[in-house]
Amino acid sequence: MTSPDITAVATYPQLRHLIDLRAIGWTFQPIVDDNGVNQVYGFRHWPGGWIDLLIIHHLTNTAAARATHDGHLVWTREGGFIEVIDHLADLPAPHEPLAPTLVIGRVPTLWTQ
Repeated sequence: MTSPDITAVATYPQLRHLIDLRAIGWTFQPIVDDNGVNQVYGFRHWPGGWIDLLIIHHLTNTAAARATHDGHLVWTREGGFIEVIDHLADLPAPHEPLAPTLVIGRVPTLWTQ
C-alpha cells in the first residue's frame, strides 16, 4: 500500500476493499463535482472479453455486474457497499466451472407509435 493509500484508509476504512480490488487488476474512476467525489466507477477486464463492473453511489447504494464480451449481463448484485464487494469477491473468474455464464433475460421492448 502506498503512503496516500494508508492515509486514505485511516480516514475511510472502507477504501481498503477498493485498494484490495485494485491490487488484483481493477481500475477505478472517481466522479468529482464541486462537493468532492460523488460516485466511483470500477471495472476489471478478463480474458475472452468478459468484464466486471462496479458502481458506488454511496455506502448504502452500490451495484456490481459481470458482462460478456458483447455486453450481455450474466450476474448482478445491488445493495450496501460491503455486501456487494463481498459477493463480488466470491464470484468465480469467468473461465472457472462455477462462474455464471447464462445471460440474464430481458423483457422485450414494446414497439409503440
